Amino acid sequence: MSKFWRLIRGLVVLTTILFCFAAGVWLMWIALVDVFHGKSILVPDYKGIALSNALEQKPAGLEFKVVEQKESRRAPAGVIIDQKPAPGSVVKRGRDIQLILSLGASKSPMVRVIGLDLRRAGLELRRAGFRVGRLSYLPGPA
Repeated sequence: MSKFWRLIRGLVVLTTILFCFAAGVWLMWIALVDVFHGKSILVPDYKGIALSNALEQKPAGLEFKVVEQKESRRAPAGVIIDQKPAPGSVVKRGRDIQLILSLGASKSPMVRVIGLDLRRAGLELRRAGFRVGRLSYLPGPA
């Protein structure tokens, strides 16, 4: 065998070894990412959705954890008012999505103000935790 063909054969063997090494490193990288990091999931926006509906829409790999419940005038009871991580975040499989649920609006017993003068009625309402809004006057019997 001539020197030229030995050189060609050596280059082919070297190229094959380098290709196998590169393929092995790439496959090892893919395996390590899957084992240690897991697949990534895009977090949906659950704000304003009832918890029961969110459970139906939940992608596989995410878990819900209700961490707090707050009174809210804007959302009825059982509706998600906040979440962590934020919508659009990319997280690993198995990550807990922390939810804050609405308890609805707080209910207070109504204060009896019939027959009181305007100043006294406003004082009683504010003392009970209400806000006095715009006043309307109706003519009464004279």
